[in-house]
Amino acid sequence: MVNMVVEELIKQVDSLTKQELEELFNHIRWLLSEKEPMTEDEKIRFDQGVEEINRGQYTDFDDV
Repeated sequence: MVNMVVEELIKQVDSLTKQELEELFNHIRWLLSEKEPMTEDEKIRFDQGVEEINRGQYTDFDDV
């Protein structure tokens, strides 16, 4: 599964413009620098979200 995600990510990155790549890089840097731990409530909500996804209860972004 991880290999599929990496391959798809590479395909998507290859199609980006220079400006989009810069924005993506800045966003990735921000994500990696985010060190604030989740609160207990956030952990509970995260786990609930994962359970919903595993049950197929989600909306694809393209459908939004």
